[in-house]
Amino acid sequence: MVNKNNAFQQDNFCNNGGYLTYRHGNENHFIGRFKYGGLGHFKKFLMKNFEVQEYLDRLEAGETPGKVLETKGYVSKNLSDMAIRYGFPATQEGVKQALEVQIAKYYKNRKTA
Repeated sequence: MVNKNNAFQQDNFCNNGGYLTYRHGNENHFIGRFKYGGLGHFKKFLMKNFEVQEYLDRLEAGETPGKVLETKGYVSKNLSDMAIRYGFPATQEGVKQALEVQIAKYYKNRKTA
């Protein structure tokens, strides 16, 4: 559970050209890059599941933004949409199942020489 005193605050985020930063104390911190969209989905999950310092410490330790969120069950918007399209829940397990179906279809339709 996120402590409200240490939670991300909406007003402290800044999106500039696909780069999301967060003002914490007197510094702006890199949060993530969103070249292909999904910023809103990512930010909503981040705010609900992480305290500011927890997330920043993990980035500083070398983890990527997506991998940090995945440790608490995050699934990107594109992958959750794909899982739903294949009839699976928008969870990490649902994405895994959808990818297995997609790969099986690919190999079934693949022509052999």
